[in-house]
Amino acid sequence: MAESPIYKFEVQVLNSEGITLDSIARNPRIYKPQDLQVACYNTNIICKSGQPESSVVAMVEYVVLEYFVLAHRTGLYNRQKQLWESITKVSSAAVYQLKQGVFRKQPLPQFDFHFLDHRGRILVFGHLAFPADSGERDNRERHLAGFLKRAEKFGPLAGLFLCFPEPFPPAVQAKVSKLTGASDPVGKYESVLPAPWSCPLDLLSIASIEVEEDQALVSKPKLRLVHPDLTASKRIRAASISEEV
Repeated sequence: MAESPIYKFEVQVLNSEGITLDSIARNPRIYKPQDLQVACYNTNIICKSGQPESSVVAMVEYVVLEYFVLAHRTGLYNRQKQLWESITKVSSAAVYQLKQGVFRKQPLPQFDFHFLDHRGRILVFGHLAFPADSGERDNRERHLAGFLKRAEKFGPLAGLFLCFPEPFPPAVQAKVSKLTGASDPVGKYESVLPAPWSCPLDLLSIASIEVEEDQALVSKPKLRLVHPDLTASKRIRAASISEEV
């Protein structure tokens, strides 16, 4: 019997006549940053089951909204076009918690994310992991291998997102850079894995930041794109990312 997700999210468009993520993806060059903000406000993400951790909610919101906005603002959407456009087709997200053990399985602080279209097909596969113990921080490459092995069984995907707490493990970043040909000026932004995946893999880090709410400081999770690295000079970005393909 297939395992059920512990959380289910729905992605809803509040006003189909207004600016939407889909309308932006159809003609990205005519839209400005304020239009992206309108489209995000016009997108409602609600959890239909359970009470998810704030980090789980942040992961869903990042993939559906923040990545979409970042890719448009930087021009990354030209290099990860299929992934970027697929985000607009996501209508739900199912979250599964990984477990360990044989006879008595214990839940781990690790979550798989299935971003689905209206037919229930997985478009994007993501993973968020916190170390279960102090020793696990030194074993992140094996964690990466497990994530990629699980991704294989889903067949063709538009993209993958892997998220670890800050500081992001340098060994994992180096491994992914090698797998995706980051030495190439264009390939480093496309970040495409070889077969059998043949889709972009983006790396994210997560950290807690303090924000003011109701005149009080509260701690909230914040995700950041680590790979591909968009901190390069504007000249390099203009040449390698923003050029229309």
